[in-house]
Amino acid sequence: MTVRTVGLVGGGTMGQGIAITSASAGLDVLLLEKSPELARGSVDEIGEALDYLKVQIFQRLDQVCPPEDILATNSSSLSVTEIATRTRRPDRVVGLHFLQPVPTVPLVEVVRGLGTSDQTFRASMEFVRLLGKTGIEVLSSSLRGT
Repeated sequence: MTVRTVGLVGGGTMGQGIAITSASAGLDVLLLEKSPELARGSVDEIGEALDYLKVQIFQRLDQVCPPEDILATNSSSLSVTEIATRTRRPDRVVGLHFLQPVPTVPLVEVVRGLGTSDQTFRASMEFVRLLGKTGIEVLSSSLRGT
C-alpha cells in the first residue's frame, strides 16, 4: 500500500505540524475544520510557519552558496528585505514573483529589497529576459509584505 494523501481532522497546532510534515514529504493533505473560518485560519498559520521555514532556508543557503550567488525568492507573503536582513549578502537577495500560470503569463515582478544592489537587479532582469518574460521592477519598501 502506498500513501499518497493524508486527511486531517482539526488544524490546531498538532494538525498544522502534521500537515507541514506530510506536505514536505510530497503527500497531498486534506484538512477538515469545524467551519470555513477555522480552516482559513489554519491555512494562514501554516503559511506563516512555512514563511519562517523559508527564512531558515535562506540563512542556510547563505552559508553554503558562494558569496557571488544571487538568492531569489518567489514568496509574495514574506518581504524580500526581511529575508535579506537574515543573510550576510542583503545586496544579493531579490524577489522573482512569477505569476500563474507561469508558462503563459509573460510578466515577472522583480522585487528589489531595500539592500538589493543595481548589479543584482540587472542580473535578475537578464535572467527573466532569458526565460522569455518581461520583468517589472517592484520596490520592497519595508520589512513586511512585498
